[in-house]
Amino acid sequence: MREAREFADVQGLSEHADLFARAALVAQNPGGFDDLEDLDQDQKDAIRYEMTNKWSVPLRLYFTIALCSIGAAVQVRAAL
Repeated sequence: MREAREFADVQGLSEHADLFARAALVAQNPGGFDDLEDLDQDQKDAIRYEMTNKWSVPLRLYFTIALCSIGAAVQVRAAL
């Protein structure tokens, strides 16, 4: 946790140092986040939701990705 806080400080994100420290704890053991005392219940619920609903993103995001992919393909084709 100390290293995560130092990283946040060095990068000018001191106000988010606690968040970086908690994220580092979760990253060390993603399956054991329920046992972490540093996380409150809302944070644990949010992580659980993200783990069980990996593809629950807005439809606009899928549209944006598809549109950018088509644009990149057209750009590559035009360069040939």
